[in-house]
Amino acid sequence: MPYNRRMTAIDNAPGVPRCAAVSAAAPPRACSLALALLFFALPAPAATVYRTVDDNGVVGYSDTPPADEVEVEILVIDIPTPELSESARQQLEAMRETTDRMVADRQQREKHRAELRKLQLE
Repeated sequence: MPYNRRMTAIDNAPGVPRCAAVSAAAPPRACSLALALLFFALPAPAATVYRTVDDNGVVGYSDTPPADEVEVEILVIDIPTPELSESARQQLEAMRETTDRMVADRQQREKHRAELRKLQLE
């Protein structure tokens, strides 16, 4: 699947090789993959809830500690991360494969350029 992107000023800049212009912008899928990986690398969120009981036996819950001296029970509630749907999991895997293929292609291009430079110097 070819990568289509908008033209930028660097695309038509004199003296800038076409390969430099293409690599100047990161493909949107690579950015999406990076964000997805960052999201899954973060620890699961948790909320701290304060449970209080006043003199009349009324129970109250708050996310801030009470100001007065009352009996307080601190509850830590783990908020589960949503499970990925099968389609989201497949899309993430496709993004990983695309990124891996792009990395391999880039390494191959760099190797080819190094060989060309070596031949030009000889």
